[in-house]
Amino acid sequence: MTTDQVTIKTVSSRDSDALAYIVSYLLPFLGISFIDVPSALSLGIFVVIIGIIYITSNMVYINPILSLRGYHMLEIEDGTGKVSVLVTKRSYVAPGSVIDVWSLGDFALLQKVKG
Repeated sequence: MTTDQVTIKTVSSRDSDALAYIVSYLLPFLGISFIDVPSALSLGIFVVIIGIIYITSNMVYINPILSLRGYHMLEIEDGTGKVSVLVTKRSYVAPGSVIDVWSLGDFALLQKVKG
C-alpha cells in the first residue's frame, strides 16, 4: 500500500461525533419493550432511518470502536481545498504540518505511524 503526503491547511476535531453516534443508538433501547410489537417496530424504523442518514452524510467513518482503541477523528482541509476525515492516534495535528497518510476512500485518510 502506498502512502501519500498531505499538507494540513485547517483542522477540527470530530471526536464528539462518535458520542452522538453512540447516544442516538443507545437512548432508544432504554425504554423499549421488545414484547410490545408496535414499540419494537418503531425502534426498527428508527434504526433504519438513522442508518440511512449516517451513510448518506458520510458519517459512516465515525466509529466508536476506533475511539475505544485510541484513535481520533479529525476533519482536515488539505492544501488543494479537499476536506477529509483523518483517522489518527494523535489528538492534535497542527495546521501547516505535512503528514503521511493512506487513503481509506474518497473522504477518509489514515495517518501512517512512523516507526
